[in-house]
Amino acid sequence: MEETTTSIFYHPLMGKQPPSIENLRIRCEGMKELKILEDACKLAAYRQYRETVLLEAYDAYHREPFHGYCLRKPKKRPFALTETDLLRALLANEPHLIKKTFLNEIQVVIKGFDQDVYYWQHIIKNFDLQTLPLNLDLRWGRRWALALMRVPEKIISMETWAGSVVDAVITAARGWDMDYMKGFITKKECELRVRYSLNKTLKWKLPCIPAAYYNRENLLSAIEERTKEGPGILLVGKRGSGLFSLMKTFAYRLIYDMSDHPLRDYSAVVYAGTFSHISSIECIEEAREFPCLYGSTCDITEEEVGSTCGFCSPEHQLSERAENTDRILRLLSETSRTSQCCLMMLTVDPEELDTLLEAVPATKNFSQIHVPPLEDPDLLPILLAKLPYLVDNLTDNCDLNLLVRIVYQLAIAHPDKLSAYEIGRLLLNPPDPDACDLGLLSPYVKTKFSHVYLKRYYQGVKSSKKYGWFCDRFIGSQDNLTQLIEGEKVLKEMCAAVYRDLG
Repeated sequence: MEETTTSIFYHPLMGKQPPSIENLRIRCEGMKELKILEDACKLAAYRQYRETVLLEAYDAYHREPFHGYCLRKPKKRPFALTETDLLRALLANEPHLIKKTFLNEIQVVIKGFDQDVYYWQHIIKNFDLQTLPLNLDLRWGRRWALALMRVPEKIISMETWAGSVVDAVITAARGWDMDYMKGFITKKECELRVRYSLNKTLKWKLPCIPAAYYNRENLLSAIEERTKEGPGILLVGKRGSGLFSLMKTFAYRLIYDMSDHPLRDYSAVVYAGTFSHISSIECIEEAREFPCLYGSTCDITEEEVGSTCGFCSPEHQLSERAENTDRILRLLSETSRTSQCCLMMLTVDPEELDTLLEAVPATKNFSQIHVPPLEDPDLLPILLAKLPYLVDNLTDNCDLNLLVRIVYQLAIAHPDKLSAYEIGRLLLNPPDPDACDLGLLSPYVKTKFSHVYLKRYYQGVKSSKKYGWFCDRFIGSQDNLTQLIEGEKVLKEMCAAVYRDLG
């Protein structure tokens, strides 16, 4: 993989287009599934009509002289099929499916549910359809694109339709739960009820969009090359060096982008996580029809606090869960050494490497990839790589300008929170301005700090004296700045629906 301004980031959807409505239509298993899609398109047209009416009413109101109130202008979304449209079609045609799949744990479903069903049945029956949408909403379409990359031959059944509207149902269910409507439970508790039913009844759902990966040092290609040399890989690096993101992204490539990988056969089963979450060795010893990738993303040394890590150096005592991990580690290392049906990846702190090689001799055959520690100029591109994930989680006001403002403010006021993990949490959960003062984080989007100004810092304007230290430390050269801006363009193009109002 050649390092260019457009390949410093990797994402399985990079350069891919969401499927069209016609792509979904030809996958429908039967007439019932096809009718759901056709009714959803009709409801999308109805929603577009209502949004047009609202905009016309707003414009008419503001043409009148001496109006006494300022109303917020409604937004008209692109004419596309959304998850909400499909949920409404399911309510009108298969309300029992929604109840059975999502609402089993809701003790009392209020009459509003039946009223919603009747309402959308009435709209479908009486709305005079003019035009049909041709495309999917981009957020929903990206999820469909990812799902069809995993299973290109996917056939859409009624359960598939149900699994594609999970987010919309979770939002709507608050209006159907009697306990929530009366204030007996919180919004979070209502959501947990729906998810608990989902976990028991739903076998398939659209995947969430992962973050992109900042492919510094071209480590993804390095992993691919090393898999040809031995039965396993040791990712050696300090905590906070991006080991977890590297392993997770490699797993995503096996799952979604297998055409580019010599290990495409391993994409059938991927386990990447903490070995101590595996209940027993019997789970590992089960016969499987396809090769498996096992990956541990935790430190190997057991700390005094008793974490769920994998292996321990002699001066630390094994906890019960760590002993389980130890046994699994030995079994997998031996299996991967003698068989082609298992590939093993481990993250290892450099100080733990000798202990691991001595205690589990089979790991001496593993290839080692040394991951360098993160430097300050790596922080902004790592955060920028989170954009697809943040957009999929409905954080729609995040761009390079905002990231620069947050990093700049934290570098001054809260350097202890200056990490990709901490800033990522702030982006997903902005702090309450009334609860704390984090400077530029409190207004969140008001202060201007644009690309033009960043460029000027390298051209000797007066403001560069104030911010020069920041650019030197966190951006570096003009080439680094150009890569950031070009990389942002690529990621924003992939998330275009959310950035339609940005220049």
